Amino acid sequence: MRIAKNAFFDYNKTRIRENKQDSCEKGKGMNFPETAYHKLLYYGRHSVTGRFFGAVGRGFDRMVAHSLFFSALGNEKGYDCAEKSLFGQGIHKVWSLFPAIGVKGQALKEHSVLARYTGAVFRGWSNLPSAYLGSFLLGLTILAYAGYGFYAFLALALLSFVLLAAPCSLMTLLRHSRLIGLFCEVKKEAVITGRGLYWAPFLFAMIASIIGAFFGFKVGALLVAALLGGLILLYFPHTGLLLILFAAPFLPTMVLAGLMGITFLCYLIGQMFGAKREFHLDNTGALIAAFAICLLFYGVTSFTPLKSTQIAILECCFILGYFLMLWLVDKKQTVQAMVFLCCAAAFFCGLVGLYQYLSGNVNTTWTDTELFTTLQLRVYSTFENPNVYGEYLLLTLPMASVMVYIAKKPLMKLFYGGTALLLLVNLALTYSRGCYLALIFIFFLVICWGARQLLIFVPFILAAMPFLLPDSILDRFASIVNFSDHSTSYRMNIWLGTLNLLEVYWFLGLGLGQDAFTLIYSRYQLSQVFAPHAHNLYLQVAAEMGIGGLLLLLSFLLAFFAIGYMAHRKVKGTKTSWFLLTMMAAVGGYLAEGMFDNVWYNYRVFLIFFLILGLVGAVSRLVLKEGKAVFDKE
Repeated sequence: MRIAKNAFFDYNKTRIRENKQDSCEKGKGMNFPETAYHKLLYYGRHSVTGRFFGAVGRGFDRMVAHSLFFSALGNEKGYDCAEKSLFGQGIHKVWSLFPAIGVKGQALKEHSVLARYTGAVFRGWSNLPSAYLGSFLLGLTILAYAGYGFYAFLALALLSFVLLAAPCSLMTLLRHSRLIGLFCEVKKEAVITGRGLYWAPFLFAMIASIIGAFFGFKVGALLVAALLGGLILLYFPHTGLLLILFAAPFLPTMVLAGLMGITFLCYLIGQMFGAKREFHLDNTGALIAAFAICLLFYGVTSFTPLKSTQIAILECCFILGYFLMLWLVDKKQTVQAMVFLCCAAAFFCGLVGLYQYLSGNVNTTWTDTELFTTLQLRVYSTFENPNVYGEYLLLTLPMASVMVYIAKKPLMKLFYGGTALLLLVNLALTYSRGCYLALIFIFFLVICWGARQLLIFVPFILAAMPFLLPDSILDRFASIVNFSDHSTSYRMNIWLGTLNLLEVYWFLGLGLGQDAFTLIYSRYQLSQVFAPHAHNLYLQVAAEMGIGGLLLLLSFLLAFFAIGYMAHRKVKGTKTSWFLLTMMAAVGGYLAEGMFDNVWYNYRVFLIFFLILGLVGAVSRLVLKEGKAVFDKE
């Protein structure tokens, strides 16, 4: 017995020594943060606590992998079973009507000189001569003079002459640009083209300039933007998604709805006129489509049908963002462009939030200075509410953080690192307690899914927080269990009132929107506490759409996590795996914040949520169905 015991310990010592040597060999050639990370992993893996967490984690993985739910929604064979179902086939038949309708239009397209010309220009844009753009800009010089004066005219004229003289394509100029080379790796093949004036773009721009000179600069500029934007969206509808993802924090809700509708319409027109894009529907998409149909039903059958139907149409329009992401994001370059623009938009939001803090030029409606004497203001950037801004940061901060590890160029690592730090400061300055807890939950999920060995350091981090965080943030944490705080007691009363409401309307719900909710909630409210919504996503959906809507919500969220987890397991240990894990954790943290607030109350955040769901779904599809390495070298 003693011999067997000694042999067992000798085997373990040998195994630990070999693992330590492997870790040292892996650490060669790494920078300091990577070396420190691998050393922490090593000590976490071989400690008693680390082994315990590892065993628990492996058991959880096996339980999930063999569960009935994961087998139904999360296995690779059943990834597109929804597309083969009766519901999916019905959607596919409706979708197939658009190419059939466009058969006659294709004959017009083939015989139209204008259609052939624009098609040739946009399909071959990468080899488009720089002189072509120069001719277009030269025609706009009159419009520049009418709008901004002589200096704008002179600058645009000089730029157009430089482009007219360049004997190469526009893409060649960009590929040889040192500025572009700082941000991404490009192939520097040269495409030689002709120089001189191209009459078609010059005349088009000249006509727009003359119209602007007679009817005003704005009219001419809008004409140029509308024609060019429409043509670009027809041939490259994913540019509409790029614009929406970047502009969502800044533009009004109805403008974003219009952009989404135009992008979807251009996508349909492209399908009608022979665009070669494959229709596919994953399990998450099928459940989201069913959820959208329920939204329309509960909009029409609401206690306030007119207002609720408008809300249902708006939300369905934004839900289209998920499907457009799934259908149009089919290349890793498109994924990377989406991520970059999303982080760039968050960076500018962070600058606005930092300016609000430094200048003090904010609305203090959301600041309880009586209970929190150290709290002077709360930043909200472009979202008008610090809690809503915090919910936006829960989706974008993890994305910027993981891109620090994924990015290859040092300048891009610096950009993503600076953005992550700026967004972290902004999240702290929102003083949103629910978002603080959600961020901790995101951190915990990333460690549990990606590096369980680091769990042993979590207690030390939590113990150090009281000594590292400022008093204003610690006071906000302490007030979570303080029921004398107006915000805490206010939410508790609303939740209890909503539960009273659900005792009656749990099956059919009330209908969508604030009007329907306040109309019925006033009969069940406690202590005359008025509320525009339930301050809880799940209670709000249950109140608006009944138990069926809540079950559909939970179903498509679980399907999203199942597919993402399946894709992560297929490429485990890669940068793509870390992106999937981090973004699933971000969505999980956002949904955890939904326990304390209605995170769909702001429609812009609602839109960004479904766009990010679609982006993660597109990455998962590239991994599962096409085997593409999105963030890794193939």
